[in-house]
Amino acid sequence: MEYIQQDECIEVTPNFIRMRKVILDEHERNRIAKSMKSEA
Repeated sequence: MEYIQQDECIEVTPNFIRMRKVILDEHERNRIAKSMKSEA
């Protein structure tokens, strides 16, 4: 969990532990990342 990024989450089920992107659509992730960079 120490290396998880801001745009990721951990999904825990009885059989698996998965790291997933919060926003699944790649184009939407890129658009949001660009807008966050311009705000900083």
